[in-house]
Order: sequence, then C-alpha cells, then structure tokens
Amino acid sequence: MTFKLKTCLMGAAAGLILSTGVTFAQDSEDPDASQVLATVNGVQITLAHVIAARSNLPAEYGQLPAALLFNGLLDQLVQQTLLGQSFQGALSLQSRAFLENAQRAIIAGEAIATFLSGEVDEATLRATYEEQYPEVADELEYRASHILVETEEEAQDIIDEMGNGGVFSALAQERSTGPSAAVGGDLGWFGDGDMVAPFFEAVVALELRPSKQISAGM
Repeated sequence: MTFKLKTCLMGAAAGLILSTGVTFAQDSEDPDASQVLATVNGVQITLAHVIAARSNLPAEYGQLPAALLFNGLLDQLVQQTLLGQSFQGALSLQSRAFLENAQRAIIAGEAIATFLSGEVDEATLRATYEEQYPEVADELEYRASHILVETEEEAQDIIDEMGNGGVFSALAQERSTGPSAAVGGDLGWFGDGDMVAPFFEAVVALELRPSKQISAGM
C-alpha cells in the first residue's frame, strides 16, 4: 500500500475551502481546486474532492476551525478510498441504484446550469436528453383522473351524480378511496407499464384530447 500526503498545500487549501462558497460548481472553477492533496495507491484526492465533501455538510460545520474541518474531510476521503480499495464484493442493488441516481442528478444539474447560462439552445438540450434516454424519448404518455370505490353500485351512483351536474374533481375528493382523492382523482402523467393493465387499456381506448398527449422527450 502506498500513501502520499502533500502537507505543503494544507494551510492554503484549508483557507480556500472555508473562504469559498459551499456550492461545488463555483468552487471547482478555482485553478487551485485541481491540486492533489493525497495519493492512495495511485488514486489522487484533490482539493476539488474536499470542497465537494464540504458542500454536503450542514451549515453548523462552518463554525469549526478551518484547519480542523479541512483535515477531518481529507482524512475521511483517504479512509473511504482505502476501504473502497479493500472491498472485494459486488455492490447491492440498492447501492447501485443510489449511485446511478446521484450521477443522474449531478448530470441533470450541469445540463440545467449550462442551459440557463445560454450556452446551448433548446434543440441541443432536447437532442442531449434523447441521446441519454433513447428508450423513453418517443413514449406516448397519458394523463387521467379516476374515482376509486368499493362497489359497482357506488360507481353508478357517482355516474348519476355527474349526469346531474356533479363535478368530477369534487366527487373524487368526497367519494374516492384512493390516494389521488386529495387532488381530485388526478393520477398525473403515466406510460405503458406504470398502471395495472386493465386500467391502462381502458385509458388508451378513450378518445383523447390533444392536450392529453405529450412525448416524454421534453
């Protein structure tokens, strides 16, 4: 095992991590952020890694002395690297999903930040999205509302009430036993496989309004 620590950078780096903002996107632009602070069996830990770890800490950690906080974060990263290198098993399904979600969120955040900066146009953003998610880019989605009741007689009573001027959303809030009752029965947007087959097939068979059809691609 090899482990090298560049102590000559400690003082300046500790000051930088406390003087910069907590958002890593801004901190990482500093040229000093690429400085290597430690090398663990060939894996480099840079100031950018420490700043990223700092940005995830609660605000109260800012009350700690700069050097203490910096050294604690760097030591944590070193220990995590060593533990990761010693791990011989396979990640659990939940852990893999967590990593994939984290990566998805980070990339999406970068895409939004770039888009808002005006560096790309909508067509470019759409093309990037469809490239990343080709399997759902052209999927037709539906939006529907329902009222869930226990018996056919209750359903018929509600139909009769609607025929007499009853408002669907109000009846859903009053009569539906499903979780969507609070929002007037609205189920939001969904695609094939998101709902039980009989319900989805019934929705597809309905005559759709133009506003009820969108592409999942944006």
